[in-house]
Amino acid sequence: MPVQFNTTAQLAAVTKAKSLIQNGVERETVIGFLREQGFNKIASINAVAYLYGTSIPQAKEIVHFSHSWEDCRSRDEQLHESLFEALEKGELDLTK
Repeated sequence: MPVQFNTTAQLAAVTKAKSLIQNGVERETVIGFLREQGFNKIASINAVAYLYGTSIPQAKEIVHFSHSWEDCRSRDEQLHESLFEALEKGELDLTK
């Protein structure tokens, strides 16, 4: 699956991340590097999928449970829970 990066800066960061991986840098450090370079969580997921050849769901799990994104984990889990509850109660219509 080809992944497109939004800016030249993102492309440069992914190129640097690829170099870090080739030099044996741990995955957690690479994820932290991406965040330091301004990648949001979704961009980090896409980059991890590209860099490590994983599926998007696998990359999402890797990023979500990474140390680099742990400060957002609780918030994101609450959002998902609220969305599922709204769907179950019929308060959210995804057909529109």
